[in-house]
Amino acid sequence: MTTDINSENFAQLAEDLPDGQPFYMVNLLRFRDAAAYSDSVTPAGRTGQEAYFNGYLPAFSAVAKDLDLESIRPIFAGMVTGIVAGSADELWHATAIVAYPDFAAFRRIVESDAYQLSADPHRRAALADWRLIAATKLDMPG
Repeated sequence: MTTDINSENFAQLAEDLPDGQPFYMVNLLRFRDAAAYSDSVTPAGRTGQEAYFNGYLPAFSAVAKDLDLESIRPIFAGMVTGIVAGSADELWHATAIVAYPDFAAFRRIVESDAYQLSADPHRRAALADWRLIAATKLDMPG
């Protein structure tokens, strides 16, 4: 289980994605039963799901807006209703796909002081496990 960005993968992705290359971030989310806030953070909910939707998402959006990165947009978000292929141990509660204009935009957000102070504490309180999968658009034939 992890709730941290892998610094080696992060650096490799920065090298692999050319400047200006749009990409999509697939988010797989497993929420904590109870949000795990530190004493220095005002809780945005009692459950991990409440902390994520009431704390993390609004804070993330505010950081993006303050950095003039309003072109970042969710393409899809939904609650997982079941696993068709895969282990039951890999059950995720929610998934989302977010479009970014380029890796630099994603990096500006997650490395910003504003993100670290206002969004990240809610994400950490909310999530028991997390996957971020970067993908570029594949042009399908036909």
